[in-house]
Amino acid sequence: MFHQAKLYTIFSLWVATLLFFSCKQNATDVPSQENETTTTEAMDMTQAPQPSVLDTLRTFHNKYPRDVNFLEFAPLMDRVHTLIGDENFQFMKKTWGTEAPMEATQSQFIAWACEPHNCAATNFILIYDFEHDNVYAGVRKEGVAQTFSEDGSSSEKLNAWEADKM
Repeated sequence: MFHQAKLYTIFSLWVATLLFFSCKQNATDVPSQENETTTTEAMDMTQAPQPSVLDTLRTFHNKYPRDVNFLEFAPLMDRVHTLIGDENFQFMKKTWGTEAPMEATQSQFIAWACEPHNCAATNFILIYDFEHDNVYAGVRKEGVAQTFSEDGSSSEKLNAWEADKM
């Protein structure tokens, strides 16, 4: 019985201590409304940017465009359509046939295809730059190459494609 009373006393002291320290708050522990807003704003500025839907392109690495229905991937294709114009876009969709596996690196994504049985003369390249959120495209029709860039810059891969060195 003595042992049971001793355990009860120890348990009671433990509960009282727990309640005492959990309920006690210093005035310095409670941030003011102004400090809370400032802290939230500072946290927002240090958070990593939200991933883009175009980051999905990274999952296409080493896959063939037809296997992921690439030409219907609206987040990129809407931009490509705007970039190269309706005539080139419809031509690309119509003649896009023989494909290479797509490539995705840390900095860029590349898709390449050509017209079956006419690859040297009619082919396409689409490049997305993850770092600069920029789309590049190349359309070669019967040996005449046209290059496009959303921001007017150039890409090493696009230049190599244009020079027919890919």
